[in-house]
Order: sequence, then structure tokens, then C-alpha cells
Amino acid sequence: METKQWFRELGAGLKTKYPERNIIVPADEEQIETFRKKHNNCGVYSSIFEYDNENIRKGKKRGPLYFDLDGPYALEDARSLIENLQSFGCPIESIRLYYSGNKGFHVVIPFESLKIEPEEHLEDKYRAVAENLDRYLYLSSLDFSIYDRVRLWRIPNSIHEESKLYKIPLSISELAQPLENIKKLATTPRFEFEYPEWKIWESFLTYFESAQKPRSKAEKYSIFDPTGEGSRNKKTFLRALAYKKEKYTFDEALTKCKGIADVPPLPEWEIERTVYSAYQEKYQIYEGLYKNIKKVEQGNMISTSFLRDKETMYEEIYDPEHGEPVFAAYNGKEVSLVPSVVVNGKTIVPISSDIVTTKTVLFPSGVEPYESDSILLEELISFIHTYVDTDFFWKKWSAYYILLSWLYDKLPVIPYICALGPSNTGKTRYIQTIGTLCYKPFFASGSISSAGVFRVLNQFRGTLIINEFDYIASFNHELTTILNNGYEANLPVVRIEGDQDKVVKTYWVYGPKLFSSRKRKNDWAFESRLLTVPMKETRRKDVPPFLLDEFHLKALHLRNKLLMYRFRHYFDTPVLRHDLFPNVHGRLRQTLLALVSVIDDQKFLDSANTFAEKLSTDLQRTQEFDFDVVVARIITDSWKNGNIRVSFQGLLQEVRQISGQEYISSRTLGAILRDELRLMVKRSGQKGNYEVFFTEKDIQTFIDRYGFCPTEPTEETEVKIEHTQERRAHE
Repeated sequence: METKQWFRELGAGLKTKYPERNIIVPADEEQIETFRKKHNNCGVYSSIFEYDNENIRKGKKRGPLYFDLDGPYALEDARSLIENLQSFGCPIESIRLYYSGNKGFHVVIPFESLKIEPEEHLEDKYRAVAENLDRYLYLSSLDFSIYDRVRLWRIPNSIHEESKLYKIPLSISELAQPLENIKKLATTPRFEFEYPEWKIWESFLTYFESAQKPRSKAEKYSIFDPTGEGSRNKKTFLRALAYKKEKYTFDEALTKCKGIADVPPLPEWEIERTVYSAYQEKYQIYEGLYKNIKKVEQGNMISTSFLRDKETMYEEIYDPEHGEPVFAAYNGKEVSLVPSVVVNGKTIVPISSDIVTTKTVLFPSGVEPYESDSILLEELISFIHTYVDTDFFWKKWSAYYILLSWLYDKLPVIPYICALGPSNTGKTRYIQTIGTLCYKPFFASGSISSAGVFRVLNQFRGTLIINEFDYIASFNHELTTILNNGYEANLPVVRIEGDQDKVVKTYWVYGPKLFSSRKRKNDWAFESRLLTVPMKETRRKDVPPFLLDEFHLKALHLRNKLLMYRFRHYFDTPVLRHDLFPNVHGRLRQTLLALVSVIDDQKFLDSANTFAEKLSTDLQRTQEFDFDVVVARIITDSWKNGNIRVSFQGLLQEVRQISGQEYISSRTLGAILRDELRLMVKRSGQKGNYEVFFTEKDIQTFIDRYGFCPTEPTEETEVKIEHTQERRAHE
């Protein structure tokens, strides 16, 4: 008598937003019944196999030989399959038949009837049996994707979530009825139904072993023979063309192509888009198809994570529980999921690569509704408060920045955020929390190459997040290029690439960016693009020390809602409030106007002016360390005192004194005056010393560029300027 303990996996709500899986329990009916009651017998699943230990992905398994028939031809195929199983010696008493509760049928032969032993890769051998059968029967509805190690399927007599019908057992004779009659039977469970006692399938072992054997050499050249890497796409394309020639529908051809076991198999989404391409009108069927495969070219597929036309926008989503990435399509009224889009004869598909599947770039897993923008904002603030300790004002600005990131490509400029502070002040936690909610976030570290950053930004066009920016020295020059160009739309980075054959390539680097830093960069051009969040060591006891599964699950649901926010507002015209921040100038004002375009809270906007002026003051302190700003300020102050020129040597000494950098040379100052400030330097006066000349127009340029206070000259100063101009004209 067997005493070994076996286990099974249970699951529930797999087609809902909150699926349950990985519930490992002893394999007995009591566990099934308890699980039924917990979920009201609706949408409950059990693993097809039983496992010899609780780590179900390792070790041996046992379970029935199973077939899943799904789609419009499932009933007809189920009849054909059962008839042929009998012709291969399977006793009719050992065939268990179920209606799935929606569109399909399950055919099962008990494990005990097969006279085989438990083994680790039983699902692979069952798949080989199914493939061997399909070569004779051509079952268009036979699903081969179910042959994996941890496959779940519906528990018999449970309710299907969508149809509200039951998965019910059927007798072989009941299969002769029309589908509508079977559906009527499925309106109630059939707990009292009993199958005949199973019998041994004596010839199964021989059949089982023969199904594993390789085919003859003559068969190896068929396009329907499984193939390996390097030819899978082309053969799938040719298979689809062959089915098209034989008048198969697209769905029938797709099922057939999915059923061929290439090694390793192509992802289902890739098979689908390849078959879809073959069924385009421009691909004609001709004689000699198999001999002239070079005449057929695919070459009409493009991968992207975002696409829009006049009426519909498509955003990539990825849910690992449900397979490959797909597009969420929004037409202004409703959301649908599509695997691909055809535009001007090109098939557009979502990006499917390790960057997506390993969550290097984070995507929504779906689209979730939300009640209103204000309530969504409160949810973001609450999430930030849970995991980050900063004052309420910055929490709100950060929440608005998250919203802005989902619409940034509608604006001409985008600010960056920097979490600033010494060690142990929560900088990393801040950018993790905010960044995880931003649009398609990409977390870069010190180990990634600059080329990798360029390519990921160009391909996905999302949010770049850099932790500990101070320590990333190996590609700071490249990052500076990204940061300087990435602030403004339509400023791609141009690079020359290639060892021998040099190629000019452009990269899109525009987009939101977050990073943490221990100190300012003392670079005005860089700092003027920033919202700098001051961080300090927390005293709160309720901030979680780690970001665990709960954090990531909450963030995922918020990203799903934020995708709905993007859908709702993408086609709106951005609101740029030009009346705000009158005392702030230059790039900082651009930065703030972009951010407040998503703010519809007048009370908060009223307080934003004070905030903006404080940022402007902080920025001016930073400017003191940037040589071109120092020079421009000295010249502006000189103009305010009535001068239209200054001594070159006197200017050099003053710049050295203010900056504290004695090594600044005449050549350096000349380059700043000529290249950065566009000012004229020439010999003047009786001694012929070099002087720097400037006009009111130059001064106004400095005020606009650097945000200097535009104080008007006094009447006395204006007279002095006039006298100086007359003297200069005379000279």
C-alpha cells in the first residue's frame, strides 16, 4: 500500500486582477472541497499533476494523459480524438471527458491506466504523444501550450467566471449532442456523475515510446518538422503560407503553427504575429513554395512600446502571469488588448526582450480605472508618505511630478528631480518610491555602460533613474550629454559608432529623470534643470525598513491607474500658465511652468510662487561656482553702474577673487567671453589695453539666460551710460 505523500497546487481568480497561485497542499479531495468553499466554487483551479514534494518545480510528478480542445471546432475535434484514442487501443472506460464551461473540452486518461512510472519531465512526453496524434488527426483546436510543469486547470463542477456555466463531466454518448444542449447541462454541477471503472491501456507504453523517437531522415526536410534556432521564424512563416494555400482560416493556421514543437519553441505572441504576416494580402501563394523559400521575405515587423494615431493610442503592458507583452489600446471610450497593430502594411508589435521580462524597465500589467484625478493624486501622496519621510509640500510636488512623467511627451521641456543629502537620509528610498510610479522607469546603476543607457532611453522613452550619482564616474561625460539634451524635446544625441565602418546614429534622450546625490554639482546649466528635494534622516518609526512584495504590488496597481490617466489626458492640450512665477527667469521658469501644467489646485498654485522664488535664490548661490555665470554677473553689475565696457585684466582678477580659483588663465576667460557670452574683446584707449564691450541687448540676454534680477539703472546711471557711449563713438 502506497504511503508516499503527494502534493498539488491550487489557484483562484486567474483571470482577475488579483490572481492566487502557488498554494501547495496535500493531494486529497478534502483540500479541494475546502478551497471550493473559500472561493464560492467560482474560478477555482488545481494542478493537472501531483508532485512528490512541496517544491513542485523539482522532483517527480504523476498525472493523467490530458488534452485541451478549445475554440469553434472543439466539439468536432473532441469526437475525433476520442474515436482515434479507441483505435489506438485505449479502453473507452478509461476516457474521462469534461465540458470546460465556456468554449472547450478536456479529454483525460487516468495515470493508473497508463502503466507508467512518475517522472520529472512527464509533461514533455505527454506533449510528444499529443503531437504524434495531431499528425494524423489535424486537430485545429488542440492546445499545446498546456504541456508545462505547473499547469493549472479548472476543478470539475466549478463555475466559469465569464460564462457562469460549470465545468462538468460528460459521458461519451453525451458528446454526440449539439453544443447548446451540452451548455444546458452545464447550468448546474454534476457531483453525482460517475465514470466507469478504468481499465489498463495495454498498448500505451509501446505508443508512448514510439512517440519519443525521432522521425526518419526523409521527414527532416518538411517545413512542418520541428526546427531549431535560426530558422524558426522563417519555417513558421512558410507553414502559415501553406495553411493559407489549403484555405485554412487564420485561427486554424495559428493553432496548427503553435502545435509544432520547435526547439526551443517561439513565444506564442511571436508565432501569432508571424502567422498574421503570412495572411496579409501582399503575400501570394505560388507553386514550388517549399523549394523556393528564399523568395519569401518577412521584414515587415516593427517593435515599439508606444504607438498612436488620430483616434487610438497603444501602450505596451506586461503581466508575467499571462504570458507575453501586449498593447492596451484606448480609443477615447474603452480599453482593449491587442497583440499587434497593422499600420501602412507594417505589423507593429510590443517589445519583448529581457529588458521587459526581467523588469529592467517597469510596465503596467493592465489598465485600472480610478474615480477622479484628485483622488488619484491623494493615492500617490499616501503611497509616498508610507515609504518616504519628507515634508508634505515635497510629497505633493513629487506626486505631481509622477503625473507629469506620464504626459511628458506632450510638453517641450521636462524638469529633473534630485534627492539631495548625506548618507542615511533616505535618498535611495525616495527615488525608488517616486521612480517606480513614473512612466516606464529604468533604474541605471554604476555597472551599466553609457551605450546601454542611450539604447534603453531611445527604445523605451521612459524615465531614467540613477542612484548615487556621485559614484558613477566611468561615464559621467556621457551622462552629462544625456542630462543636457534630455531636458528639451527634439534634441537627440548624435553619436558616431562602429570600429571600422563608422555610422552616425541619433538617440532620443528626452524624458523625466531622477537621481540621488550627496552634494550639488556646482554646475548652473545642470542645476537649472532640477527640483532638488532636501533629504534628512528620518525619526518616523512607521516607515518600512525594506521594500517588500506589498510595495511592488501597490506600485503596480498605481501604474495601472496612471496608464488610465495617460489615456484620459494624452489628447488634451497642455495648460501652460504663463502668468505664474513673474520674478523667476530663464530655464528655471521653463522647468516650473512645465511641472504646473498638470496642477489644477489653485490654492496650491498660489503657494507655488514662494516656492519658486526660493528655488531661484538657491540656484543663484549655485551659479557662483560657474565661471560663465560669474563673468556675466560682474558685467551685468558693471552695466548697472553705468559702464558699457570693462578692463579685461581687471575682469580676470575679479573672476579669480570671486571664484577662489587662481589658476584661471587669460585664455580661459577669453574663451568664456567669446564662446559662452558672445562679447567683443579688443584693444582700446591710449595705452591699447584689452577691454570687453557690451550693450543693453547683451545684458538683457544675461538676465533672461541666468535669471539675474532685472533691476533698471537709475537716472544718474543712464546719464553716465550716455556719456560713455558718446566718448566711445568719438574714440
